[in-house]
Amino acid sequence: MKVLVVLVMAVIFYAALAEKKCNTGTDSTALTSDTCTKDTCTFPMFVEYTGMSKQAYSCGACAEGTKDKSCKECTAEDGQDACNVAVEEEGSHTFECFDHKYNETAKKWVAEKTAGHATLR
Repeated sequence: MKVLVVLVMAVIFYAALAEKKCNTGTDSTALTSDTCTKDTCTFPMFVEYTGMSKQAYSCGACAEGTKDKSCKECTAEDGQDACNVAVEEEGSHTFECFDHKYNETAKKWVAEKTAGHATLR
């Protein structure tokens, strides 16, 4: 009987540890690790020349037609930390942009001497 009680306790303990977790939130600055009943977690992705997608961090699969376009998926593992960690903007790029002014004398647009910078994230 004692063996049965220990076995039942071990199963309950394992079940408590074996929860799948996904981070949830609208952006990487306010993520919460939540228990998930699905096998998949979703997260945003960096889209070149557009910036970070609007996909939320969530539990479940990407909406139809968005996977690898604006949404990424990962597999939630039992007893592991959430796989959909905060996305680093490694694909961001800084561009040099020159303002232009119209030169009335030369009758053409002329670039300023100093470039400004624009970073897409």
